[in-house]
Amino acid sequence: MKKATCFFCYAWDTDERYKQLDFLRNKIEVESNGLVQVILDKHSYEINADFDKLRRKIEKYDLVVVFCTPDLKQIVLDRNSKRNKDREVLKEYDIIKKRFELNNSSVFPLILEGDKENALLELFSSKIVINLGDFEMYKNKRVFQGKRKSLLIILQVSFPILSKS
Repeated sequence: MKKATCFFCYAWDTDERYKQLDFLRNKIEVESNGLVQVILDKHSYEINADFDKLRRKIEKYDLVVVFCTPDLKQIVLDRNSKRNKDREVLKEYDIIKKRFELNNSSVFPLILEGDKENALLELFSSKIVINLGDFEMYKNKRVFQGKRKSLLIILQVSFPILSKS
C-alpha cells in the first residue's frame, strides 16, 4: 500500500516550534502505523538538498498542512521586504496558494499560535480553521467550540485510510 504524504508548512521562528511540529510529525506517523509520511523540512531533507526540486513536490503531496502563526502572516504580508523576500516559506506559500486555488480540500490550515485576527492568512478566511491553542474552529464570522482531539483524528478527514487502521 502506498503511503499517504503530508507536508507541514510553517515559519521557522524558534527551536521550540520545530520541536512541537516534529512531535506532531512523529505522532501522526506512529499512530498511522506507517501509512502516513509527514514531510517536515529539517527531519525530511538533507542539508545539501536541492530546495527548488523539493519545493516542486508540494504540488504532489496528498495533503498540505499550513501552521498559521503571527510571524507567518507577517512574512506573507511583508513579502517584498529585504528580510523576507528570499525566505523559503514564502516560496512554499506561493506554491500552496496556487494549489489551494485549484483544490482547497487538499490544503488544511491550522492556527498554531495566535488567533484568527493575528495569525490566519487571508487566503484561508473562508475555510474552517482549527486553532490548536484553544481548540476553536472558525469559518467566516462563526466560531465553533470543540473538545481537544489528537491531530490524527483531525487529519482523518483528509486521510480516510487512517479511519480504517
